[in-house]
Amino acid sequence: MSISDESIYPNQTGRVRFQGSWWPARCDRQITLTPGDTVYVIGVDKITLLVSLTPAD
Repeated sequence: MSISDESIYPNQTGRVRFQGSWWPARCDRQITLTPGDTVYVIGVDKITLLVSLTPAD
């Protein structure tokens, strides 16, 4: 699990805190993640974490 640091809009990149570091993150779902949301890493695209509000879809 990680914590969203800023709003992440559908198919756009934002930032999350994961394992003690800040990482670029993207949510490919049609939802907006807000700061403080607990998100789950469901994949990786190069150095960008793919995240979702649920552990797996």
